[in-house]
Amino acid sequence: MSEKEKPSEADQAQSTTLPEVAGVPMKKGLSAALADKYGLDERKFLDTVKVTCFPDGGKKVSNEQLAAFLIVANEYGLNPFIRQIYAFTKDEGIIPIVPIDGWAKIVNEDSQFDGLKFIDEVKDGKLISITCIIYRKDRTHPIEVTEYLAECTRNVKPWQQWPFRMLRHKAFIQAARLAFGLSGIVDPDEANRIEGAEIVDAEVVSSEAVDELFKGSDETAGGGSGFTEAAAWLAEKFGVNEAAVLKKLDRENGAQVTHVDLAKLNNLVQSIMDGKKTIEEVFGVTKPETKPQETGDEKNGGDQGEAFPKQEVSY
Repeated sequence: MSEKEKPSEADQAQSTTLPEVAGVPMKKGLSAALADKYGLDERKFLDTVKVTCFPDGGKKVSNEQLAAFLIVANEYGLNPFIRQIYAFTKDEGIIPIVPIDGWAKIVNEDSQFDGLKFIDEVKDGKLISITCIIYRKDRTHPIEVTEYLAECTRNVKPWQQWPFRMLRHKAFIQAARLAFGLSGIVDPDEANRIEGAEIVDAEVVSSEAVDELFKGSDETAGGGSGFTEAAAWLAEKFGVNEAAVLKKLDRENGAQVTHVDLAKLNNLVQSIMDGKKTIEEVFGVTKPETKPQETGDEKNGGDQGEAFPKQEVSY
C-alpha cells in the first residue's frame, strides 16, 4: 500500500467498530454510529466529546485515545454529555472516569440486578465502615463488600464534609465491580489517587468556545441529541422541569434547541455541581427537600452522643 493509500489517523479512529450501539447492530464506524445516536454531525460529535470530556479541551488527545474513550463509553452505554463518563490522559493511554450516576446506570440496566442493601457500622457516634450487599437473580448468594473509613478517607472537602456518602459510594462501586465484572473504569476519587494523574474534573466547554467550535451554527438538535435525556436527568437530580430549562436557553415558544444550547446547558449544570452557583440562581427554582434515608448520616454528622448498632438501608 502506498503512502497516499494509507488511512489517516483520524480515519483510523473514526472507523473503529463494535457489534452494536445501544443494542442496534452497527453497519458504520463507531463514532458515526454514536454521532447518529445523539443527533450530531460526526465531526462535531468528536470535537464536542474532546472539549467536554478531556482536560484542556482535548487539545492533547490523540485519535487513538479518543477511539479508546468511545469504545469504553459505548461498552457501558454511558452518555458523555451528561457526565456519566469522562477521562484524562496518562502516557499514551486514557483513564476513563465514571461518577456515581454512571455506576448506578450500569448496575440498574443489568437484567440480573435484584436490589441492594447498605449496612452502616457506627460506634460511639463515629462511622467505622459501610457494607454494600448486591443481589443477583442468577446467584444463590449475594455479593457483599465492606469498605472502612480509616482506609478510604482523604484530607479533602468531600470526605471531611460527607463521610457517610463518600464511603457508601466506595462500597457500592467495589461491590458492583465484583457482582457484574466491571473493569477498565474508575470513580473520580480513585482517579485523584493515581500517581501523576493530570486530573481535571471533566472541564465543560464554555458557551463561547462552543460558539467558535460550531461557528454560531443554528443547526437544530434532533430527537436523539440527548436534550430529552438531559432534561429528564435535571428533573430527577435537581427538580428542574423542562420549561425552566427551555426558558434558561431562551428556547421557549417552540423554538428549536441547537447543539450550542446543549453545550451551554452542560456548562450550567457543571457550575451547580462545582458549587459555584445554586439551582435557584441558574434555573430560578429551588431543589425540593428530601428526607434522609437513615439516621446518623452526613446530614447530622453521625454524632448522636451514643453508640449506634449497624444500620441497614435497602434499595
